[in-house]
Amino acid sequence: MKKPIAVFALILALAGGGLLAQSLPLTEILNLAAEVSSRYKLEMSAASVTFTRTANPQTRPDIPQNENPISVTVKATTSRFLIFPQTINLRIQASGTLIDPATGTTIPASAITWKASGTGFAASGTLSSGTATLLGTWNASGVYVGTVTFFFRDDPNYPPGTYRLTVTLSVGAS
Repeated sequence: MKKPIAVFALILALAGGGLLAQSLPLTEILNLAAEVSSRYKLEMSAASVTFTRTANPQTRPDIPQNENPISVTVKATTSRFLIFPQTINLRIQASGTLIDPATGTTIPASAITWKASGTGFAASGTLSSGTATLLGTWNASGVYVGTVTFFFRDDPNYPPGTYRLTVTLSVGAS
């Protein structure tokens, strides 16, 4: 009779030990890493501007855009390292020359200039198709708002036509 009790005691001990082991908390370690990159947002109040020549110029007048100045907003979150802060740059570049699709006649992109206002915005500049031109620069994260007005430098030698040009504004860190 001792054998069945011993077997029963052994089974009970094993079962109880299993219950005890299951009731102890188990722990595991999970390592987390979150990469938070710099981010930028560029907003403009208009997607196009137009110019109208009203007379045959004898000089080279600067014709302002027909529309109100464009509001430009740059929102940026960048590195907060004081030793190596990231500079935020707003650049503008023409895709080529102004071209009249009907005739193929071109006008250099440098015929378009701008005046800007707002903290960090370049006061004025000239479009270039060869390289991006700095339109604004800032040294810290933030929201920067300015206005830009474009001008067409007319020339009596430009033949009549409807000239088109794509211009790219881009924001990023340097």
